[in-house]
Amino acid sequence: MHKNDGFLVRCRPARRKAGSPGPCSTYGFSRAPLGRQDFAPRVGLELYPRFFRPLRPSPHRTLLKKMGKAQAFALLIFGLWLPTLSAQSFTDLFPPAKEKKVIKAEKKEGEEELFHEETEEEKLIDAFTMRHIRFSSDWNPDPTALPQFTYQFRKVMRMRCKMIDEALELSDPEIFKWPFLWMHAHNSFKFTKAERENLVKYLTRGGVLIADDCSAGGAGWLPSLRAEVGKMFPGKGWDVVTPDHKRFSKLFKISYEYKTTIKTISSLHNEVFLLDDRIAIFLINDDYGCQWEVSSPPTSANPLGNGMHGFNSEQRKRCFEFSFNIMLYLLTH
Repeated sequence: MHKNDGFLVRCRPARRKAGSPGPCSTYGFSRAPLGRQDFAPRVGLELYPRFFRPLRPSPHRTLLKKMGKAQAFALLIFGLWLPTLSAQSFTDLFPPAKEKKVIKAEKKEGEEELFHEETEEEKLIDAFTMRHIRFSSDWNPDPTALPQFTYQFRKVMRMRCKMIDEALELSDPEIFKWPFLWMHAHNSFKFTKAERENLVKYLTRGGVLIADDCSAGGAGWLPSLRAEVGKMFPGKGWDVVTPDHKRFSKLFKISYEYKTTIKTISSLHNEVFLLDDRIAIFLINDDYGCQWEVSSPPTSANPLGNGMHGFNSEQRKRCFEFSFNIMLYLLTH
């Protein structure tokens, strides 16, 4: 930019033949009045005087300079007050935003719909979901355990995961819609005939029961479970899940690598009950549900939330990681 008769002059690039120098070449930063440098670089631009155009002051700016402060303020108030003369109400001054009309293509007769909104059942098709079962015991000793695990699994593993609060009876035919059932209690129990028959059908058709001993072997729930499974499938035993087991060794490194089973309370390894050479029941002997449970929800400063039952954050973190390994293994094996 150049100074010319008191005005700032803007230079425009001009065309020229290759190799011929321009009459007004500028290199570096062009100078502005009062010794201030312009921020725009002019390196290598060939500038011609015939394209100069003066940047004259705006007439509105000139008018404001001639007016006094009081006159300018009065003009501003007048400009704000003028629209109120034609407004019938306050809402006319600030009309609500117009809703955009969504134009839907008309569906022709016999034509199938290409895209449709997913229903609640369709959203669960590819989502990991565990349904809590209700039976004749203290079937819900840790109410926040399953919601907390579902939240952490979805957040950490980045997988679709759904929590359904309503518990199911074992005799309910609804259990056949869900591939995983969650069982968690302290006290001894007995299944009814209808519950036992329905659970046998569920397990033989490919369902998986995840059973967690809330007392870690210190109450009557575990002996009752073994007795009921023996009635349903007589003559079959349980397999212990250890890291040196040829079949289950991948469970200990499928996502987080651990050299042994997480055993915070008991000294027992987890166990599985196999049907047709696949896992039908996964037994957790170390009360993972109590380690999942929270007394306050997770925050950015405390991602796991405040735990309960005296477990520290490191113990709970390891329990969650190993639990993720278990769920991923059940989903893929």
